[in-house]
Amino acid sequence: MNVIFTDLAFAGTWLMLKKYAGVKHATVFWVYMLLNPLTYVWMPFYYTNTCSMLFAVWGTFLLLQSLERKKWFNSVLAGMLYCIGFQIRATVVIAMIASLLVIFLCYKDDTAQKKHLKTAFLSLLFMVLAFIGTGVVYSAVEDHYLVFDESDTEFPATHWIAMGLSNTGTFSPADEAYTMSYPTASQKHDATVSLIKQRAN
Repeated sequence: MNVIFTDLAFAGTWLMLKKYAGVKHATVFWVYMLLNPLTYVWMPFYYTNTCSMLFAVWGTFLLLQSLERKKWFNSVLAGMLYCIGFQIRATVVIAMIASLLVIFLCYKDDTAQKKHLKTAFLSLLFMVLAFIGTGVVYSAVEDHYLVFDESDTEFPATHWIAMGLSNTGTFSPADEAYTMSYPTASQKHDATVSLIKQRAN
C-alpha cells in the first residue's frame, strides 16, 4: 500500500512538472527519484509522510488544472484531496497554502491576466467549500464509527520535545517504546518531562 501511495505521488509530480516546466525537468525528476536511495528507504515504512504526499501533489495539480480549464469539478476534487490528506498529516495544508500564493502572485503582476481573477476566486471558493464539506463529513463518520478513548493512548506534546532533544533529534523507536510503557496520560506526561530535563542537562 505504501508503495502505491508513494508511486502515485511521484506520478502526479511528474505530470505537473511535464505540463508546467517541460518534459526535460519532469525526466530529471523521474531519474532522480529512481536513483535516490531514500525512495527505497521509504517503501517498507508505512508512515504519514508517505501516505499524505499523493493528496498534496494531486490536490495541487487539480487546483491548477481547474484554473486553466475552468473545470470547477477539479477544484472540488482538490479540496476533498487536501482535506483527506490533512486528516492523515496536517502538513498537507502547506502545499495548499503554497498553491494559493503561486496563484495570486502570478495574477498580481500580469496585467493581461487580471481579467481572469474571477476564475481564480471561483476555483478557490469551490475548493474551500469542498475542503470544509469533506471535513464535516469525515468528522461525522469518525464520531459515529471510530469511537475510541484516546486520553491514555495518545502521546503528550512533551514526548516530541524529548525526542527532539535526543542525540539525533529524529524519530526514535526507543523513545516511542519508553512513552508507550506508561499506561496513563499523566504518567506519560511526567515521564517525558523527566526525560526532557535529563536531556537538557
